[in-house]
Amino acid sequence: MPTVQKIEQAALDGDAEAQYQLARRYEQGRQLEQDYGKAKEFYEKAAEQDHVLAQLHLALMYVNGEGVKLNREIGCGWLKKAADQGNGTNDDHPEISRAIRALDNPALAAIPILAMTANAFKEDEQAAERAGMQGHIAKP
Repeated sequence: MPTVQKIEQAALDGDAEAQYQLARRYEQGRQLEQDYGKAKEFYEKAAEQDHVLAQLHLALMYVNGEGVKLNREIGCGWLKKAADQGNGTNDDHPEISRAIRALDNPALAAIPILAMTANAFKEDEQAAERAGMQGHIAKP
């Protein structure tokens, strides 16, 4: 496991994954003193490089007013960017849909979400359903 100092240096050098990892540590107060301002700063840097989980966590900060001024419009914009990512891993998308379902605004929490993957197995459909998606579409 890389040291916090190595992660911090990589983050300062522009590495999106390191920026995300550093932001998580600041947000959670894990190995660093909790600092929402620095968490937001590093989430933004990673999110601007299309890091899907950074976009998700930045969105949640805005949607929930956690460490930033509550701004659901900005938060939903980041959620949309995260959901629109075509290059995230399959594991990222259930986390995004669960976050949307957990929003305290019923209209936003109820937006339709469909999974579209190359995986056509029953367990893939079930995983999408467990994540709060309304449907699963297997693409060729």
